[in-house]
Amino acid sequence: MVKKARKKKKVKKAKVKEKEEKRSNVKPLVLLAISIIILVLSIALFTWFIVTEANLSEILHI
Repeated sequence: MVKKARKKKKVKKAKVKEKEEKRSNVKPLVLLAISIIILVLSIALFTWFIVTEANLSEILHI
């Protein structure tokens, strides 16, 4: 009886540990995806700003 209870407890702890590991593995991937999106948006905004400034300088003949 006692051995079965201990074995069940170990199995339950192992399952809980696996769930926690799965959760912790997802967080870095989400952070990586968000950082890549922010990087792409910042590059796009920077290039847009340069292009619009170039167009303004051509229009104003500066």
